[in-house]
Amino acid sequence: MKKTLSVIMALLFAVLLLATSCAEKKPGDETTAPVTTAVAAPDSTEPAETEPQFVFKNYGGETFTVYMRSETSGSYPGRYIDTEEVSEHISSEVYRRNSIIEQAFGVDIQTIQVSDPYKSVVTDISGGTVEYDLLLDRRVNLAGLAKQGALHDLNEMGWDYSKPWWDSKSAEQYEIGGKLYVVSNDVSVANLSGARFFYFNKKMVDDRKLYDPYELASKNEWVLDKFLEMVSGVENTEPEGTLGIYGLLMETGASNGNYIHLLTGCGVRQTTWVDGKLVTAFETDVEKIQNVFDKVKPVFENPALTLTYDQAEKIDSSGTFPNKYDRGRSRFAQGHFLFVQNGMGVAAQFADMEGDGYGVIPNPKYDSDQPEYAHKIDKYSLIWAVPEATGTVDFERVSLIMDYWAYQSSLTVMPAFYEITIKTKRVSDPIAPQMLDIVKDTICYELADLFGIKVADGLDKAYTTGSVTRIAGGTVTSLNSDIENLMLSFRNSD
Repeated sequence: MKKTLSVIMALLFAVLLLATSCAEKKPGDETTAPVTTAVAAPDSTEPAETEPQFVFKNYGGETFTVYMRSETSGSYPGRYIDTEEVSEHISSEVYRRNSIIEQAFGVDIQTIQVSDPYKSVVTDISGGTVEYDLLLDRRVNLAGLAKQGALHDLNEMGWDYSKPWWDSKSAEQYEIGGKLYVVSNDVSVANLSGARFFYFNKKMVDDRKLYDPYELASKNEWVLDKFLEMVSGVENTEPEGTLGIYGLLMETGASNGNYIHLLTGCGVRQTTWVDGKLVTAFETDVEKIQNVFDKVKPVFENPALTLTYDQAEKIDSSGTFPNKYDRGRSRFAQGHFLFVQNGMGVAAQFADMEGDGYGVIPNPKYDSDQPEYAHKIDKYSLIWAVPEATGTVDFERVSLIMDYWAYQSSLTVMPAFYEITIKTKRVSDPIAPQMLDIVKDTICYELADLFGIKVADGLDKAYTTGSVTRIAGGTVTSLNSDIENLMLSFRNSD
């Protein structure tokens, strides 16, 4: 019976859930890249007549270097850019992809890996010692470089962001003043890993006869009220100081607080373009934000229903983990929480989850009238940029190589990561992959997060105090001043 229901539900999702983008386009800000013409790609994985057209030049064995956040970083590591090992499926695809690029352009792909690449870029550029072609670092750090004039305008690179190996939404939603300084594509999996959604304990749902999130989603009833009802259905009864069972392992704060991501899921954007002006949520969505917080706060602040990472750490700090977040998520895997919110990159931590394992579900909508789901990208996740180092960085070379590198990644590394590792090896039911597709197709990018416009800080204060109106009254003027200064900084850097 369970197998039959799974098949039926899978068919329902194929018909009923068509994920769409939540892109916010600015009036008159459409950009198009010129179409390149050339011969068909060498070592094609598809027939030449169906292969996109690329320009190829032989660079005679030159080094093509990525300056990137280290693979061994304790948080937000750079992964799958280059490898000398072919011991597992993804790394073998990285090796194959890079070999194709090296042969096509006569280059040697190398990486320079450090904990914080952004720290030396301005000095390197001013000293004329830039020895790298691309930057892969946390997006908020790269935005700081952009404000200092240290990043190249990617709209000048000639890339066609409508191609499927580029993320057109990142290009649209991160553009400011007609310029673009960071963008995502299929070379790095970090962007896909950074969108936050919910994992849930399937055994706990069955044992406690809670709503089935998949069934709710199939009926367009996966909404905020139902999510909060489910969290409220798991109440801890263990003595104080004992790690019991809770509805939610809760994250707080302006960066990745659950209530911040739930606002995005409910259709609230931190900033939007109105008549060519960047306007904050404190001017457009005060009533809705207040309604969301009024619903969320009584549940999230009930100590019998939710436990924060800090609280969980105080109760049980056993085991060897790099940080409180990994330790807390290990407790989810052990069956202590119904829900935890995070991205695709943490799924490996639940490989040995007890019981029936986990399911995945998008962030709930505000109500059934909301047309689409929405998922905010983690502002610390990695993204691409090009240093503004005229004379030392060959922008044409970067343009040609990066475009073809992203295309080949869409045929090799990205399918190995997403289709095989994430959707096949790390989930065990037929509906979870469809849920992941919804997440993937409804990622939103926040200019406020990227450039340090402190909308999220104001939202965090509004949640804590319980009054959005009071915080808005003292925040709007300051935020508008920050926006004007930001726009002025880019005008002055021209």
